[in-house]
Amino acid sequence: MRASGRVPPAGPPFTTLRRTLADIASGPPSWTVVYRVTDLPPAPGIVFRRLADPVLTTSLVLPAAPTPVRRHLLAAFAD
Repeated sequence: MRASGRVPPAGPPFTTLRRTLADIASGPPSWTVVYRVTDLPPAPGIVFRRLADPVLTTSLVLPAAPTPVRRHLLAAFAD
């Protein structure tokens, strides 16, 4: 977006999913990306649209010292 010269304004800080959806429903037109892991809560005034080909870059930042739990987490992300 920055390359096109269009930078969307930052919205309010995220608190909870329900609060964020309420802010979107009651404020000026806006959007957010939701990574769906369970059913989405009812949200009057909100329309959910699935992206045709979602591409999301995820970064994971951990302390440098590997532990068995961190190695397991990194393996899960690699899959």
